[in-house]
Amino acid sequence: MAITAVEVQIFSCAPVLNKESASTDYLQMIDLMFILKFTVAVSSVVILSELFERINPKIASVLSGYPVGVALSLFFFGLENGAEFASQSAVFNIVGIVTFLAFIGAYYLAARIFTKFTLILSVTSATAAFLLIAYLLEQIKFNLGISIVVALLAIIFLAVPFTQIRKMQTGVNVRASFKSIVIKALVAGSIITTVTTIAGVAGSAWAGLLASFPATTLPLMLMVHRKYSVMHLHALLKYIPIGSISIVCYAVGVYYFYPTMGIYVGTLLSYALATVPILLLFYVENGKLLERIRRLLHMVDKSKIHFIMTGGTIDFHYERRYDTVVPNKTSIIPEFIETLDYVNAEFTELFVKDSRRLTNSDFAKILKVVEKSPYDKLVITTGTFKIDALAKYIDEKLTPPQRKTIILTGSTTPISGFTPSEGLFNLGHAVACAQRLDNGVYISFNGELFAKRDIERLIKEGGLSAIFQIGIKSPVI
Repeated sequence: MAITAVEVQIFSCAPVLNKESASTDYLQMIDLMFILKFTVAVSSVVILSELFERINPKIASVLSGYPVGVALSLFFFGLENGAEFASQSAVFNIVGIVTFLAFIGAYYLAARIFTKFTLILSVTSATAAFLLIAYLLEQIKFNLGISIVVALLAIIFLAVPFTQIRKMQTGVNVRASFKSIVIKALVAGSIITTVTTIAGVAGSAWAGLLASFPATTLPLMLMVHRKYSVMHLHALLKYIPIGSISIVCYAVGVYYFYPTMGIYVGTLLSYALATVPILLLFYVENGKLLERIRRLLHMVDKSKIHFIMTGGTIDFHYERRYDTVVPNKTSIIPEFIETLDYVNAEFTELFVKDSRRLTNSDFAKILKVVEKSPYDKLVITTGTFKIDALAKYIDEKLTPPQRKTIILTGSTTPISGFTPSEGLFNLGHAVACAQRLDNGVYISFNGELFAKRDIERLIKEGGLSAIFQIGIKSPVI
């Protein structure tokens, strides 16, 4: 067994006659390191699991790229082998982003390809990809600048196709069982302990590469893959490439701060640096800045359905003071759509109006949003009084000809506070139609579908509201 920097310090500071005592202290410190590695790794996995299942898979996905396993590995590299060793390992740790993303990408592909023994084959394929890329990278001499460039290129390479992955919710109120926590603990603890233990004899290059192994992410991936579905697994993986930018920042911090500021202060400063891109990511996501950039670069998620809310009875509520229904202050359509596991949606609220009060100017505003939408599938919610006129207007004015499937829908009763209401049924039917129909403008209402020729007929017969009031048989296509 190689004598580590910590061991040398312990023995050099101890009197010659007290080597046995120094050896005992060293072994106690090694035990403490093992406990810390195990505890922090397990805690991270459990917290990420709770975030995925109870709060938001997207948050768990982004934070899966947060330097938890990497930070632990580099911290203990520093304790066991010295700050300079950890600093040099950080260079290869930045390059190690490539191996980390190779693991994520290979697992993603294997989970899609294999239908039998999916879990085992996915882990095996991902581990093989990780080791192969690590072996190839270990043969190359890297400096800090080249490492950062290579890592960022790898992030972009995987992040772009991952934008097409559908967002998912677990849809269930999950309680963590003691058995599941124990399994996560054993997997996470054993992985991170093995990686950091090997580092002492593998050299700084392999140590940095091995530190990038997804020690805390893998147990979470296994849990989601086994407990839910491949689609939920892919939703977890969706934001990991973007989130891994924080690993690059952390490793850069370790490279500069460990030799100059020491391991403990260096760790704090590195974590502060790694937190900046995470906060920035959530800021630009909430501010829609990232969405604008994606649209500019034609990187939008084409699986999304773009909901454009304009009001109508579907978005009304009962007002007791006036004993009638009135428009909501803001649309409640997103609240209902976001509860659906398999619907990946984008929302634009123009206004919440009674359709009888829609003007030509309002029609023009709706058309402008439709034309500028980067998505191919759109659902417009509006009122029954002018839904047919709006559909005809969009069909005639939409220029240049665009390959979009546009579904207009509404209801005769509000979706909130009224039971029964056909509103939710109509929304569901509109979503299904948007995903399956060819390009064109359609009206979806009460399970029936109206195409261009039927919309013109509706207008001649008095409009959609008149047809459903007097019970005229309308065409199903």
